[in-house]
Formats: sequence, C-alpha cells, structure tokens
Amino acid sequence: MPSSAVHIDMSSEELRSVFAEIVDQAADEGEQWTAGRRAKGKPVALTHYDSATVVNLATADYLKRWSRHLRLPKAVFVVASVYLDRFVEKRKVSITHYNKFRALLCCLVTADKFLNDKCVVNKEYAKVGGVAPEELNHLERMFLADIRFGLYVSNSLYEQYCEAFEEHLDEREEDALSSLRDSPPLRLSSQTAPDASTGTVRFNDSSLKSMSLMRLSQLDHSGRSFVDAKAFASSLNMRSANDIWQ
Repeated sequence: MPSSAVHIDMSSEELRSVFAEIVDQAADEGEQWTAGRRAKGKPVALTHYDSATVVNLATADYLKRWSRHLRLPKAVFVVASVYLDRFVEKRKVSITHYNKFRALLCCLVTADKFLNDKCVVNKEYAKVGGVAPEELNHLERMFLADIRFGLYVSNSLYEQYCEAFEEHLDEREEDALSSLRDSPPLRLSSQTAPDASTGTVRFNDSSLKSMSLMRLSQLDHSGRSFVDAKAFASSLNMRSANDIWQ
C-alpha cells in the first residue's frame, strides 16, 4: 500500500486535470483503433463498460464530481490510474469515449476501498458515478476479475506514477510557455480601434492568434449538479443495466 511519505507535488485540481488529459488521449487513440477495425470490416465487441452513446460530459468534470462529493485524496486518483493501466493490459481492451466513464468508476471505487478503511457504501458510489447500485455491484465484480484481483500497489510503483503525472504537467506548462514565446505581441491599439463605418470593434488576425493563448485559462470546468443518480445517469445517456448485461 502506498505510504504517506510518498508525496506528489501537485494540487488535487492539477492532478485531476492531468489524469483527465491522459484518459482522453487514450480514448482518442482507442477510437482511432476501433474505427480502423470497422473500416477493414472487422468486428468490435462491446463490453459491460460501454455506454449506448458517447457521454456528453468532460472527463475533468466527472473527476471533479468525485472530489466534490466524496473528497477523495490525491492518492486515490494515482492508484486509480494504476488500476486503469492494469485493466487495459489484462482485459486486452482499448479505452474509448464509450467506456471511459465506467472504467474510471470502477478504478476510483476500487482504489478508494483499497486505500481507506472507512469508505462509503456502493449506493453512494453509484450516485456519484451515475449508475444504478445494482449495475455498480455487477461492474465491480467484473472489474476485479478483469484485473485478476491485482490490487496491490508498491511504494516504488506509486512513486513512478506520481513522477509521471508531474512530468506531464511540466510538459504541458512548457508547451504553453513555448507557444507564448512564439506568438506575436498583443497590440491593444490595433484591436480596440472601432470601424469607422459601423462603429464596431475589429480584430486583426495577429491579435486573434495571441488571444487564443488564453483559451485554456478561460475553459469552464464547473461541471453540473445532479439531483440523484437516476437524473445523472439519464443526462450521461448511459445504457441501463438490463441492456448492457444482455
């Protein structure tokens, strides 16, 4: 079990953001792989983790929901990322935008139970995760079998994943700085001058390119607030347990 002495030098928000980016990148690659198989006429089997349609929710907002309602410590997200890798390796499945939320649900529930002596009941996990309690019970059993009950995470492995998260964050910040250095200077005089004929403010191409650098900081990561598990599952367009078990 990871020791409290192993420290990850990131805020909880930064950790969730990096985890979401990694999951989304894996999902994009998984979608390309499945599209390639379909293009060749090869079948792509659905799993118990697939939703009927792509869920209209940002991965970062889904992870934020877990922090907001259950106050999960950073260690849970790190261990969940270990379990996600084991799931992909042992289940021989690609992460896609159809299965990423149920896979994350199983990883987070399993990691929290593994790390914490006092955790909530499955009914509460299901409410936060957006599925029925009965489906979570079934998914949990399937997930444990899929990862061959490989729950143990050594201190050294935990530290490796912490370092990987930190390196990903450093690379993202360096990329942002590089883009800023390469961008043209922002000239407010050319941006705010109104058009003589219409009186409206016009922006030139150079200023628009510079302003696009601010998009990351302006993204809305507030997420939605759902009344109950049924409403949350409905908004996620998740397939019902009866459908997915057939």
